[in-house]
Amino acid sequence: MRQDYRKNHTYTEEDISRVLGREMQPSEQVERRLDEVYAQVRSGQTAKKKRSFRGVYRAAGAAAAVFAAGVFCVSNPALAAKIPVIGHIFEQMGEQASFPGDYGSVATVLQTEGEQTEEENGKEAQDEAESTAQQTGAAVSEYTQTAGDLTVSLSEVYGNSEALYLSMQVVSKEGFEPERCMVNQNGNPVLALRGEVDFSFLRGDWQILSYLDGSFLDDHTYVGMMRLDLSDYKKDDSEFWKEVEKTAEEKGEELSMEEISKLQDEKYEALTRTVDIPEEYTARLKINQIIGDLADGYRISIYEAAGVEQPSEEELTAMSDEEWRAYMNELDSKVPDYGGFPNKYENFWYDGPFEFEVPVTLDTEQTTTVEINSEVVEGYEILSVTKTPFELVVNEKISNYNSDLMIQVLDADGKRLDTGANGGYVNVLSSYGHDLSKVDIYYMTWDDFETYTKGTYWEEHETNEEGKTLKNVLDEHNVYHKEVVFDK
Repeated sequence: MRQDYRKNHTYTEEDISRVLGREMQPSEQVERRLDEVYAQVRSGQTAKKKRSFRGVYRAAGAAAAVFAAGVFCVSNPALAAKIPVIGHIFEQMGEQASFPGDYGSVATVLQTEGEQTEEENGKEAQDEAESTAQQTGAAVSEYTQTAGDLTVSLSEVYGNSEALYLSMQVVSKEGFEPERCMVNQNGNPVLALRGEVDFSFLRGDWQILSYLDGSFLDDHTYVGMMRLDLSDYKKDDSEFWKEVEKTAEEKGEELSMEEISKLQDEKYEALTRTVDIPEEYTARLKINQIIGDLADGYRISIYEAAGVEQPSEEELTAMSDEEWRAYMNELDSKVPDYGGFPNKYENFWYDGPFEFEVPVTLDTEQTTTVEINSEVVEGYEILSVTKTPFELVVNEKISNYNSDLMIQVLDADGKRLDTGANGGYVNVLSSYGHDLSKVDIYYMTWDDFETYTKGTYWEEHETNEEGKTLKNVLDEHNVYHKEVVFDK
């Protein structure tokens, strides 16, 4: 028996979270963290196979995977009037991206509006090509492909050692009906790409679910960008998964998640190697689905789907835990597809595939890494700190997921860095508007975080009632502090 445990597992998401991100075990500290994040973003589904709790806290969970949408305003006349769009999407997004910055100055243009709309034989030939593509699913050009009703055009690419950014335009011939799409806290549509990515430096079809920054320009056109975090792809764990398969063969049956967990504890680190991202590589992107979350007025509750009347608040409160679980199991049996993602009750989606090969040149000129290799507490280390034009990343090595620590980073002016505008890993912070010639990295207990620095107080005040700055407070209440100076 051979089983590809990375792609064909039959485990539930709860199983995977428990084993490959054990910090997801129910606890008060987990609930506190998730409460904070779920207040910012709406949870979704995961497409990543492994994530530590720090990744989960990032965007309401790897399970949430919501780097939710959010850039342009549909009624933005400046953008709508900006012709052409293709080749200039990064330029238009700039400060409104989740990780704001001047992407236009560092990105590589994959195609321009002229290349997309007029081939050597003129517009008629291009119209004919697009018509043929609509019918056959063939590619219009290297970076423009059509499947069914949608045409996806990649516009620009930018890559550093921490992330890969792609801008794109999505056109629907029949129309999107933007009013059907749920919007996030910024009033922008929640839209995601689901598919696979394969890197030339690390083979394997890695499953991805990437929520976009972007918006509808009109009923037929969506423009946006995706940020693909590269932290998962800097380690080659293929030997570990071969060991899992070998052990399963010897046993003669699929391993339980507990057995995989035991193997992970014993052998994962020894069988995993660090992968250096080369200065030039190819990302092979396959978009299998483009998925939108339905707006509340278009969603169907599980009660409606099952054809039953929703219990009152009093009736639900009166149920014991066992009665509530039995009731929900009965509903699930009536509507077994309700819990899937996507599903027709909560989502709309378009099937691909749209396949692209994108050349990436790593930005090494504006990316700086300082090695740290320092223990925060037992089982918790800082390996290095990386600064890019758009993010500051504290690279950690964690084996003690119960350490109950919260990271806080201050810039050279004593201002706190925060995650991307739509949530993010707590150790991946937006560098926009900050002087990062020097940073102070603090780790504090969760209780101290809640007591002294949680919330927006320090964004609105320079000192507290005692006249202390945020840096003063963090200097007094931390379990670890490291000052990092960048040469460039």
